[in-house]
Parts: sequence; structure tokens; C-alpha cells
Amino acid sequence: MQPEYEYSGRALKTAYYVLGVDVGRKGCSTEVIVIRVTPQGQGSSLKSIVNLYTYDEEHFEQQAINLKRLYYKYKAKVIAIDANGLNKHSSFKISLIAGKP
Repeated sequence: MQPEYEYSGRALKTAYYVLGVDVGRKGCSTEVIVIRVTPQGQGSSLKSIVNLYTYDEEHFEQQAINLKRLYYKYKAKVIAIDANGLNKHSSFKISLIAGKP
């Protein structure tokens, strides 16, 4: 399977993208996984990992800008951020900048 670098018409029209983010703190990278979700007639949706992005030691503000760019590139339905271990200020800042597109 080839990686997808933006929204693709290769899937069914009902397919959509979800971004999963593990935010890195100082000295750690932030990982963004891109998942294409294809609803099925019955049962669970088919989920495929179509790309993975790594951002090394960037300021939270730059990470949020990168997330927002990916959101628009993939026309993502959701950005799920794992903010475990981040203080409230940092996760709020990321949500605020990346948040309401």
C-alpha cells in the first residue's frame, strides 16, 4: 500500500480521515498518525494507517500549526490528541491554535 499525503479519492465516498496525535514534551518528538476510516454496510468500519508524521522537538505553537495544516490536507473529521502528561496550559494552547479550523 502506498502512503497518502493528502485527501485521496482512492477510497469510497463515505471514507474519512482521523488524525491521532501523541504530543512530545521537551526532548521528545510528536507523532501524528493518519487513519483512513471506511464505513462498512455491516459491522465495524475498515481502518487503514495511511501515513505517519514525526515532528522533532518543535515548540507547541509550531506543532499546532503543523496539525492544522494536516487537518486541511486530509480534510480530517477529527484530531484526537493524547495530552497525557502535558500541563493544562500546553494542551489548551495546542487545542486553541489547532482547534476550531
